[in-house]
Amino acid sequence: MDWRGESGERFAQVSVFVPEADALAEDRIRSFRRTVDQQLVDASIEAPKEGRLWTDAYSAVGQLTVKSQRGSTSATAIGVGGDFFLFHPYYLLSGSYIYDDDLMKDRVVLDEELAWKLFGGTDLAGMKVMINNEPYHIAGVVRRESDFASEKAGAGGAMIFVSYETLVSGGTATDSSSVSSGKITCYEVALPDPISGFAKALMENNFPLGGGEVVENTGRFGIERMFSVIESFGLRSMRVNGVIYPYWENAARYLEDWSALILMLSIIAAICPLITLIWLAVRLKKYLNSRSRDIKAAVERRADKITRVRYEKRLQKEQQLTEVPPTLDDFNIDSIVSEVLEENKSESIEQ
Repeated sequence: MDWRGESGERFAQVSVFVPEADALAEDRIRSFRRTVDQQLVDASIEAPKEGRLWTDAYSAVGQLTVKSQRGSTSATAIGVGGDFFLFHPYYLLSGSYIYDDDLMKDRVVLDEELAWKLFGGTDLAGMKVMINNEPYHIAGVVRRESDFASEKAGAGGAMIFVSYETLVSGGTATDSSSVSSGKITCYEVALPDPISGFAKALMENNFPLGGGEVVENTGRFGIERMFSVIESFGLRSMRVNGVIYPYWENAARYLEDWSALILMLSIIAAICPLITLIWLAVRLKKYLNSRSRDIKAAVERRADKITRVRYEKRLQKEQQLTEVPPTLDDFNIDSIVSEVLEENKSESIEQ
């Protein structure tokens, strides 16, 4: 992640969401920061010189009525603290973000839709808007996400980013109807993670969760996490702890569901050809086994025939070699002579 830079250190980005009933005040955030520092010291993890070891941000959601010379409109207000725009680097159309260490908390950031509604443009850095009849300087104008998940998560509509103090107080005016008493229900942190799960465990064991939950965003869309989403498919939509997610978390969960579905379909699409290949392989093996048996039987018959023919030839040759030609002793000379004389006598009489 960007926070790691060139150090090679492992970091994890973790989000905490708490229900309205357990919403946090800023003093709880400051107390937790001291706890994190001590936990890291106990784990022998020290911050580098001239640098920070970890950072965080918190936010609350409300409604504010924002006015300009052209008119006024109601807008969703995000009260931010810490390094909010480090975790949410919206594209700047003009100006700059607001920061936690700003001396004055009278700067705001408009989104593109609100800028067009109030001024008809986006190059507004240095101009003013009125909130509860108090002037606030526009630090910059941002373009928010326009992807399908963010739109489904309810990211549409005009939006303004103000300091958390501004959201809570609504300025010094008494017209409290234009401001909601926003409560901190979202806390985000980037922590060292020397071993997998260290950062998440630190949050679960030390953060004042109440009935909330901890979500580790690092590797959130990895294969292993997608399988866990598939395993809890359907059940994860059931909310019983009162947590209301900000739109960016709803968008992330929406993308998780889609990614899990695509993974499931990909597995099915991969299994079907695999099953077909296995079936073909089994059929081919059976065919080859059958053919090999036929070939083996034919070879054996041919070999037997060749062996038999060779044996018969050899046997005939052996018989010829062992056969003895007849001699004079094998014939009756007297009978032969008698037969010759008889034949001569018959011929004389006939003449």
